[in-house]
Amino acid sequence: MEGPVHYLLLLLICSSVSCGPTELTIEVGAGKTECFFASAKIGEYIDIEYQVIDGGQGDIDINFHLHSPTGRQIVSDYKKSDNAHRRAADEEGDYKACWDNSISRFNNKLVFFEVGVEREDGGEVWDSIEHEFGTEGEVYDIKLQDIQPG
Repeated sequence: MEGPVHYLLLLLICSSVSCGPTELTIEVGAGKTECFFASAKIGEYIDIEYQVIDGGQGDIDINFHLHSPTGRQIVSDYKKSDNAHRRAADEEGDYKACWDNSISRFNNKLVFFEVGVEREDGGEVWDSIEHEFGTEGEVYDIKLQDIQPG
């Protein structure tokens, strides 16, 4: 249980500081559901891609659901081993992505996924921060020039 909590915190932190796409590999227990969150503003796009990479000795199918911040179900996949979705955010807030392994009574599923939020022009949210404040290297160069003896 401690692992999923850490992943959730990572996603929440990244969402609040506009990190780039997040890639994770999670284990969804037999009969269990694991959910993760991504924050988006109206007009941004949520990109989610997933693939079941191990199903124990059973099928590698899993159910997937994406919910809006108000709980409205936006996407539903049933018994799929992989898929990719791109949806425009029509509500501002935390979107919930859930992988549901209730179709398996005995086998855990190992799921790799990537979640990203992009602006309408196709750039990642992170790009706007680099444009406004510069890259880490540029910031470092400015600080280095400031401390050199003159």
